[in-house]
Amino acid sequence: MHLIYGYILPVNVHGGSGGGKARVKSFEELYHFMVPFKDQSKHEFSISYIEEHLPQLADYYQFLFDNCQMARYHEFKFDREISNQAVKCLKSIKDFCTQNSPPK
Repeated sequence: MHLIYGYILPVNVHGGSGGGKARVKSFEELYHFMVPFKDQSKHEFSISYIEEHLPQLADYYQFLFDNCQMARYHEFKFDREISNQAVKCLKSIKDFCTQNSPPK
């Protein structure tokens, strides 16, 4: 998550409750501008924002998010295969964010 937001921020956005424009520098600003009525959680917003703006990373992010939630809230123990897949997803995100120019 931090790699992706470090890659895209700051960003010019359009939207919000008044349909205005803004240059946001942090995830908190992005969330508050894009989801003014808080009808979407920060997690839901992150997933939908990444799906829309960085679809090439969406599956990696979703895999990491799902397994993080499982480990954090359900005390699920992962086998080595899932752990290895998580490392591959993280590496793919890192490679993309460090080897490509950020959006303008």
